[in-house]
Amino acid sequence: MKKKICERIATGQSYWYNFIILCLDNGGFNFSVNMLSHLTIVPYYLSELTNSNLIIGLAPTIFVMGQMLPQVFIANYINGLKQRKSYLLKIVTAERAGILLVFLSVLLFAGHGGALAIATFLFSYAVFTTTMGLTSPAHSDLVARSITRRRGMFYGVSFFFGGVSGIIGARLAAGFLETRPFPESYIQIFGLALIVSLITLLLWFFIMEPKYQYSPRRLKSTEYLRHLGEILRTNKEYTKFLIVRIILNFCEIATPFYIVYAKESFKISSGTVGLLSLIMIVAQTLSHLIWGYVGDRFGFKRVLQMVTLLGLAATLTALTASNASAFFAVFILVGAMYSSVQVANVNLAIEFSSPDQTPTFVGLMNTVQAPALALAPLIGGLLADNFGYQVTITVGLLLFAFAAVFCTLYMKDPRELRKETEESMS
Repeated sequence: MKKKICERIATGQSYWYNFIILCLDNGGFNFSVNMLSHLTIVPYYLSELTNSNLIIGLAPTIFVMGQMLPQVFIANYINGLKQRKSYLLKIVTAERAGILLVFLSVLLFAGHGGALAIATFLFSYAVFTTTMGLTSPAHSDLVARSITRRRGMFYGVSFFFGGVSGIIGARLAAGFLETRPFPESYIQIFGLALIVSLITLLLWFFIMEPKYQYSPRRLKSTEYLRHLGEILRTNKEYTKFLIVRIILNFCEIATPFYIVYAKESFKISSGTVGLLSLIMIVAQTLSHLIWGYVGDRFGFKRVLQMVTLLGLAATLTALTASNASAFFAVFILVGAMYSSVQVANVNLAIEFSSPDQTPTFVGLMNTVQAPALALAPLIGGLLADNFGYQVTITVGLLLFAFAAVFCTLYMKDPRELRKETEESMS
């Protein structure tokens, strides 16, 4: 029995071995990602350097473009790799190098302020987020081949671990912001994110890659582009899913500015910013387990529908807020919303795809939605500068309402499609 277990681990066929290692990696690395939050910590850091909402809005734009835009272009390369662990080891190491650059930018230039501090920080943040984007298709494929059942539970548990570590990180960040002067507080925040990310890097040496159940194949560039077009034309329900995601991404017109709106309207302190980040991560942590169960039990379309409803509730709460306390509810809703996005996105892409096409479907999903998600905060910044934050949040409210209707009435769950196919064949 021991020999059999060791053989399964060595060949990557041990479900629980890879489940545990991948959960630990997700949990540990999410600590660092939360310490570089594009919704709270980073926008607030940039607001210390500039009053321009356009520049502050660049933080979520860079996060989205870096994380999502490269994915479809790297997916075809990944499809042809016979071993993807060595590729992943190189890219996750580069992720840590990006965090190091962020830390050095704050350490060397934040105290002087000005264009150099802003430019070096944004460049470093772009390096970090781009390497995350280069990781995602291969990582999703590794999960799909390793976690062959109850994948919703896996993502729920792994993000739960990430949330727990993120809660610790957010609490530390709140303490640093409350008790340390600028820029010392951010040096400590980003320095801690770097240390933890380097520790989690060691876990990658223990991950075992499962054997392929198909032959890896890389297409020529022109053939690959035609293949992408064919996917969009023939897989109509997957295309509808992409449309829903694009609409939801335009809803991000409002989300990054909740924290700035609260700061301007209700004069919240820097310590409250850290506390709001903590509240958001607590909500994410607890709701991940819920969405994992809902997805496994009822399908991941139901989880995606919850994104639209939670977004509606968050925008309504922000618009009707009469004091700073209301934003605790806003960030609880935002946290639950982002956890449902995380659980639904990759699982729906995997379920819409065939096993040999997972990197392509995941990469295409993220790249197609990237421009909308990247442009949304910039549009939100322009709206806020010219018409005020309430107009920005109202536009977000209308977009969430439209997304809710489209998702409910026009998109099918991939499980429904499989059931229809099986019934038609019987």
